[in-house]
Formats: sequence, structure tokens, C-alpha cells
Amino acid sequence: MIALLASQGLPPGTLLDGWKVLESLGSGGFGAVQKVEKNGRLYAIKIALLPEDTPDEKKTHARTLRELLCLLLLEHPNIVRVVAHGRWPNEAGGH
Repeated sequence: MIALLASQGLPPGTLLDGWKVLESLGSGGFGAVQKVEKNGRLYAIKIALLPEDTPDEKKTHARTLRELLCLLLLEHPNIVRVVAHGRWPNEAGGH
């Protein structure tokens, strides 16, 4: 599943807490970016992935949280704005 998400993103039509995936915009070693729609508005959503061969899951998760915190603290027209965040498919064991 992780290899699929990293290489192709989520399939069009997938729902993420009300966000409908329209298409993949790109991917890399740490996640995928999807074009999504919610309430008639278009957004880009980043899905951060924990690689299966990660030696330290806690460090990787901490890095993701630091990135989120930085984005939440910054406000500039040339920096992406966070409108939502969470773990998918669920808070306890999601991505």
C-alpha cells in the first residue's frame, strides 16, 4: 500500500474526511500530493507516508509534526496554508 501511495497517490474518487481526490499532482519518497475538492473548492492535499523500512518511526512522525507546526506558525502569500490535518484512515493507526 505504501509503495502504491508513494508512486501514484490515491485513486480518483477516494474520500478523505469529506475531501474527494480528483487526481495525483506528484509524489516523492516521503508522500504524495493530490488535487482534491471539498464544498465546491479545489485544494492540494499532502499525504505524508512512513516508509516501510523506516528504522525509527517516532523520529519520522516527529519530523512530520515539526513540518506541520512550521506551516501553522507561518503566514505569507508564497507559503502554503494549512486548512486541515489529521491521520488517515484513522487517528490511531493511520498515515
